[in-house]
Amino acid sequence: MIEIREQKSKRYKIYFVLTDAEYKTTIYIDKKNTVRTTAKNEYKELLLRTVINKIRNISEFEVFATDEWNVPLEEFGFVKEDDMYIANSKDLVLPRGCVKN
Repeated sequence: MIEIREQKSKRYKIYFVLTDAEYKTTIYIDKKNTVRTTAKNEYKELLLRTVINKIRNISEFEVFATDEWNVPLEEFGFVKEDDMYIANSKDLVLPRGCVKN
């Protein structure tokens, strides 16, 4: 069974831990407001959706992401600028369905 829990962190603005029977991974927003993960591909989109759902409901701020997600970040509301994706937290969306890898 997969479990995702938010945890308090002094290092990160937002921090979630995903665990299943054999695996533990994290997703977090660092001090530069960049979304990062240590997840394997099969959990990346699930974790990205989790953190986007969280940040859409808190204060407004600029969020950054890199190409590490293996999903089209534009569908979530990010705009590509040079080598980063940028979005205002209030402009992020959760597209219907799961993106196929």
